[in-house]
Amino acid sequence: MSAPSTIQFPVMNTINYNLKNQELKSRFSLLKPISALSENVVYYNFSFKSDCVFEGNSYLGELSPEEAQIVNESGKTVNRHFQYTILTPTESSPKDVILLLHGLNERSWEKYILWANTLVEKTGKAVILFPLAFHINRAPANWSNPRMMQAISIKRQKDDPDIKESSFANVALSLRLQFHPEMFPVSGAQSYLDIVKLCRQIKSGKHPLLPKAESISIFAYSIGTILAKILLLANPYRLFGKEKVFLFCGGAYLDQVTPVSRAIMDSEACKSLHRYLGSAPKVAHLMLSPKRKAKLLPQAWKIFQSLVSKDFNKSDKTEIFKKVKQRIFAVGLSCDDVFSPSAIHNLMGNRSVAIEVPYTGSHEKPFPFDSKDQHDQVVAVFEQIFDMASAFFAQDQKKK
Repeated sequence: MSAPSTIQFPVMNTINYNLKNQELKSRFSLLKPISALSENVVYYNFSFKSDCVFEGNSYLGELSPEEAQIVNESGKTVNRHFQYTILTPTESSPKDVILLLHGLNERSWEKYILWANTLVEKTGKAVILFPLAFHINRAPANWSNPRMMQAISIKRQKDDPDIKESSFANVALSLRLQFHPEMFPVSGAQSYLDIVKLCRQIKSGKHPLLPKAESISIFAYSIGTILAKILLLANPYRLFGKEKVFLFCGGAYLDQVTPVSRAIMDSEACKSLHRYLGSAPKVAHLMLSPKRKAKLLPQAWKIFQSLVSKDFNKSDKTEIFKKVKQRIFAVGLSCDDVFSPSAIHNLMGNRSVAIEVPYTGSHEKPFPFDSKDQHDQVVAVFEQIFDMASAFFAQDQKKK
């Protein structure tokens, strides 16, 4: 592939991260095969096909046609055929890769473009933005239609006056988790197998952009931290035997997470999900995948259940974590009410730190660059965290 034209950026003594963030977001598009993102970073988009197909699940309760369409979406179109993005340094071909895993209920990459660009600049590694199942460009377009989703949210609140934190942003996910809570682990399983497929392609030297990649570390945020830990601990096809995993605003047991939020899920969805996960369910029969890959699911599922609660698989858990202790690290923020630092510490122990932030932030918006009064403090914390992540990943290179 030919390199894109170089972009000239104005030189500023003090970088305004709000403007930089907006500039990067304006330059990013999943429709461009290749383009410059910043002065030092270029990105490429690639097509991907998931090998997984869901068994049909239909909820027959009293739902409107719009609600039923959301609840019973099988994901055989955009969820199975989609684009993912790789960012690389403009002037070099990196041998090391960072897989960036996003949070729950994301509808775009906007939050993560600056994060990915920063990781490329600070580490010199390639960064992959890979959407999880039913998220971002793997979700039906109408799930991001504010007018349609707002109407469904209003109806939902009328039907159940006790519901909390319902919004146009979370109503699609909330409906699915309330009536089909099994889609949470099933979607995770599909994401797991998709990532394994991609990483095998990369490590076998068959990827068109990264034929010489040697390592694939992970930077994971929020619910993406659960998937990251499963990949590391299950180590499918020995893909993650030496890799490192950096967890940001995540890493707690799922039964200690409080995801009721207008940006994530409402109270009824949360209740349904916790009930379902607490019953130690099995989901392999709900998804069809090639036999050679289906054999990966039992070990991944066992690890997933151990991350649901400290009471599940106690004996196995201690031994598994010992093996990867030095290759995993978690950072929590004091402003985070979803994955609280204390909940993260309960699982990660001394492999985690909590950062006291001197500004008003949240789990969903950890870096409010658009707050003029807090800008410098936000930038300082942002730089601190990404310096920590970069230093953590750089330890791989020192050992080579």
